[in-house]
Amino acid sequence: RDWSSDVCSSDLAKLTNDLLLLAEGESDSMAVPEARLDLSLVVRQAASMFAGVAEDRGIDLRVDAPAETTVQGSGQRLRQVCSNLLDNAIRFTPRGGRVSITLAADVPRGEAVLSVEDTGCGIEEHLQSRVFDRFFQADAARNRADADRGGGLGLAICKAIVERHGGQIAVESRPGVGSRFSVRLPLA
Repeated sequence: RDWSSDVCSSDLAKLTNDLLLLAEGESDSMAVPEARLDLSLVVRQAASMFAGVAEDRGIDLRVDAPAETTVQGSGQRLRQVCSNLLDNAIRFTPRGGRVSITLAADVPRGEAVLSVEDTGCGIEEHLQSRVFDRFFQADAARNRADADRGGGLGLAICKAIVERHGGQIAVESRPGVGSRFSVRLPLA
């Protein structure tokens, strides 16, 4: 059996799905559902999906998501934002590192603030403004066959979803120290 063709097929299918999702997220026709949802539940669900992966990689995954942080939108799409951010954080954090996902309500600003912070490799300052660009990968020197390498669309998808929900996404990072991705969404 030729496993390499299965891997290529799987990678191509994921890339196709990501491109379709990105196009949908940027389309004016994609309406965000008016459903009120507890974002803390979405955060905890996403974190539970990655708990085993973090444990296998020797990474301490911490979750702080107090109940009743209500926003309007798609639970499925916001879970994808959390999942993409957690996936990247775990992928680029070495064994013995830490990944934290936190949620807080900034009531004076009327925003829910979601942060995913890691003690990973970090991103050089001159590259941080490009991390949300389609197909951008901070370390172009990495081997294309590297199993930890993504397709370069995850953060672009996050940005499209967050902006479609009326929010903003940003990154702060220091090489060798880690990164913090912050998502701000209007409270319901």
